[in-house]
Amino acid sequence: MFLQLPEAYVGLGLYQGINLPFWIGFLVLLVISAILFFKEGSKMEMKSQKMMNYGYGVFLVFFALLRVFFMCGIYFADLCLDCYDFYTNLGYISGIIGVIFLLYVLETYMVPKTKKIFLIISVVAFAFCIIVLFTPAGRELALEVIYYLMPVSVGFIVILYFYIYAKTTGVVRKKAKWILIGLVIIIIGHMMDTQFFIGAFPEIPLFLSPIIMSIGVLVFLISQFKIK
Repeated sequence: MFLQLPEAYVGLGLYQGINLPFWIGFLVLLVISAILFFKEGSKMEMKSQKMMNYGYGVFLVFFALLRVFFMCGIYFADLCLDCYDFYTNLGYISGIIGVIFLLYVLETYMVPKTKKIFLIISVVAFAFCIIVLFTPAGRELALEVIYYLMPVSVGFIVILYFYIYAKTTGVVRKKAKWILIGLVIIIIGHMMDTQFFIGAFPEIPLFLSPIIMSIGVLVFLISQFKIK
């Protein structure tokens, strides 16, 4: 199988013991943040503001699902041969759906000049993966594309916010700056939970990843509700 429980994860208690409360706290923060964005969006009269808040909420919900499926992949890895493979795939698919929705909102209401090119690239690649995933001959290729598609799509979002920061002024520029900072912090925290990072730096406490991502989410959240 293309995805099996990595050796770097074996025996670590990745989502157990002292690490578990930090991951639960991070998931709770994601859910609360999503609810706040949905609630804020429901109050907005302008469609662009309404959709941006909904976009953030959907992104956070699917990012929470990504982490839940990753945790399930670790918990159930010993129950069946394909369990880690199955749940990890669901995690990546969930994450990509959330990113695609946020890309749609950004390129529709904030940066229409891109003609949705980033969204189109992400959707076409994602559709290809889903189709090929169910064909035995192309399954490994689909999994490899899925593995790289999410960071690439997140990179598109970062590019869009760099553009917004460069082309705007005032409150919009300030929010874009802090959203970028929040996203970078979240990305760093997410990378610290990968098999490559854990394998390379096993001495770094595992609970730092959810703490750092939580800080990123708080920066993201505060930038939207406190900057006026």
